Amino acid sequence: MARFLTLILASFGLIYASGQSHIAKTDSETGTLILIAATKNQITLAADSGSTSHYEGIQPGHTKIFPVGRYSACAIFRNAAITLRLEDKVLNRVDFGDEVTKWIAAHPHAEVVEAAPAIADAMRSALTTFVEQNSRYMLSLTSDTSLICVGFSEAKPIAILNTISLTDPAKPIGVKHSNFQLPPGFLVGLGLPDVTTDVLQGNDQRLAKYRSKAPVQKYRIAVANKALGTLTAADLIMVSRVCLAATESAEGHVVDPDSVIVVPPNHFAVISRFSGLRNLPNSD
Repeated sequence: MARFLTLILASFGLIYASGQSHIAKTDSETGTLILIAATKNQITLAADSGSTSHYEGIQPGHTKIFPVGRYSACAIFRNAAITLRLEDKVLNRVDFGDEVTKWIAAHPHAEVVEAAPAIADAMRSALTTFVEQNSRYMLSLTSDTSLICVGFSEAKPIAILNTISLTDPAKPIGVKHSNFQLPPGFLVGLGLPDVTTDVLQGNDQRLAKYRSKAPVQKYRIAVANKALGTLTAADLIMVSRVCLAATESAEGHVVDPDSVIVVPPNHFAVISRFSGLRNLPNSD
């Protein structure tokens, strides 16, 4: 899944205001680690709550997992919000989390196949309006925001990815779409996954204490034995807890300096094909 899973850090562009001597600036809020895993009948989600921007710095307490209907959920990574400022004054702002929340509230019974493209379109529309309203400031703004939605289709766990891309304020905003099944034992990190990847697959000794944790050892043995299908949702949640802890640790910050923007409290959820979504405690 290559580096599309890697966070594009906050874009901070200088945009000259027409008819003014001051400079208007765009400030993007970003920063996350989202972990998605699956068994045959369950999907697990885990996420930190951090966000960072040029003006606000690193802030905890952000919602990353958005329940959709009863059997689905979505999450945003890369640029989660864009604010246009002139000096210290906020001129305009688009918050994609707000767009997701509004769409879900208006469609309480929608599930993943319907929800994913529709929410992505609502996000595209909001970004289009933002650009149009601020066209006199927009000389050069680029942005990528990805929406990942998970749920069940034909009794199988799936993920649908939509990336909303602004490459030029003078051109239409595009949406790139892909979907894929989640095989049993599948676990992937979105946003800033480098520490997670090393814990699960690598051998960097700076992360040795996390790699030695029992849930990670069980996962790595299952990989080696080609037995990922034997892992349970509880196993995958425990692995996710270790990966988040490693990413948020001093050792993780050395391995991936960008991971300083991944901060607790962390959030966990499980979606069952039979009983729907339930949130889990933040701690073990």
